[in-house]
Amino acid sequence: MRKIFRPFAALLFFAFFFGDATGQAAREKIGPDLAAIRTELVGKAAEGSLPSVSVGVIRNGSELWKESFGYADVERKINATPDTIYALGSLSKSMTGTAVFKLVQNGKLDLDQPINKYLRTATINFHGRDPDRYKVFHLLNMAAGLPHYWRYCYRDAGDLGRCESELLDRASFSAFGQGEVHLYSNLSFGLAARMVADVTRKPFADFMQTEIFRPAGMNGTFTHIREIPENGSIVARPYKTDGKPASPFQFEPAGGGGFFSNVNDLLKYGKIHLPKRDTERQILSNATLAENHRVRSELPHQYYANGWGVLPLPGNGKTLLSNGAIEGAAATLLVLPDAEIVIVVLVNKTVGNDFTDDIAFRIAGAVLPGYKRDLDALFSKIGPTFSEEQFTGENNADGTWVGKADIGNRKMSLRINIRGPEISLALGNRAMQKLSDVKRSGGLIRGDLELDRSLQPEVQSKTVTVTFRISNDKLTGFVQDEVLSPRPTRMLSYFISASRSK
Repeated sequence: MRKIFRPFAALLFFAFFFGDATGQAAREKIGPDLAAIRTELVGKAAEGSLPSVSVGVIRNGSELWKESFGYADVERKINATPDTIYALGSLSKSMTGTAVFKLVQNGKLDLDQPINKYLRTATINFHGRDPDRYKVFHLLNMAAGLPHYWRYCYRDAGDLGRCESELLDRASFSAFGQGEVHLYSNLSFGLAARMVADVTRKPFADFMQTEIFRPAGMNGTFTHIREIPENGSIVARPYKTDGKPASPFQFEPAGGGGFFSNVNDLLKYGKIHLPKRDTERQILSNATLAENHRVRSELPHQYYANGWGVLPLPGNGKTLLSNGAIEGAAATLLVLPDAEIVIVVLVNKTVGNDFTDDIAFRIAGAVLPGYKRDLDALFSKIGPTFSEEQFTGENNADGTWVGKADIGNRKMSLRINIRGPEISLALGNRAMQKLSDVKRSGGLIRGDLELDRSLQPEVQSKTVTVTFRISNDKLTGFVQDEVLSPRPTRMLSYFISASRSK
């Protein structure tokens, strides 16, 4: 009986000392709707399902709610605060986009010019396509055909400072024509960050500090964990899904997912993206903000713009969503320009954005009448657009396709047989293997393949993902190799191309 009631007793103890004295005052300040969310977060921290969660909400420049629950470091019993620094994951993309638009505003960069005009210290392999057709706006909207790429650099391995560019050249290729597909890609924003450095001739981290972070008063935000000063700043310890500590790391490319920040700073960052009055200091002008948040109708993703998810809600204007999920952390930032609201939710555990997004959207619903209704209606409308469906075959796909695969430094022959819903693939002199779990989404066909690593020594995982598109009797795509064990290490892609065999 004591074992059964011990967690409940601990929850009551936590609620009494943490949630009653300060909690009662907080509940009265924020009102009943936000108080219900607060009670839920108090409980999750108390029961240990989350090490810590930090939230912040401002409206019309006034703070509605800012609070942290649980521990930034469970083992050392260090409480989380709104100054606690968390890994941001892909929330970093909107920050990198902000840097690019600062250069656009200053006349140093043109969104409609080719990427290669500004990118000087990295090379994108366009595999025979005209590079001048790939514009800066394609890069910022993940429509340049660049595959996903990531790399974890662990402090205990001593590689924090040396892996930033280790695989960048191998990762940097385009698999598709400009604007053909929306392809989620850290690499797109990693190269955008490199472009900022090349244009300004200063390190990307320095540009972010001098042009974005310091002018906004963001003193606890950094592009690399090794840059955090020894001034007492607390970096939340990351925890894995099972609750065990994860090894401290730097995520690359930093421009796509490697930033660190806290609630106080992110509220200030969100304010950068609110429309300004004439008397307010501007990092980005209202005209630049409008372009930064503009969805381009000619591109395949109608709810994405330059690192932001853009959700049009009829009753409350657009919602800008920037979020990220990474090993040991999750982060969500909502900016509602029309209502002048900024919402931040940060967690130091591998929980994915389902949790942080849900809390942030519920906070918005508690603050704005009708918000939840409009949001549910939008998600119901656009959900099928982005869902995967089982591949059942395509008339223009059936046949045998012959080509090559660029696996590391080796070019290997490639054969693909497609017969209705069944797809088989062979690399080199291997026998045909059937792809499993074949799905179709956004104009792409995707399936899994088991590889013999003796034939492909560069490929480290046993099962890889094959993604391709067929257009005008040409098949192009990539094989994606993801290493997750014994801990996340990297995702790297290899280009494939083929033509229909006659």
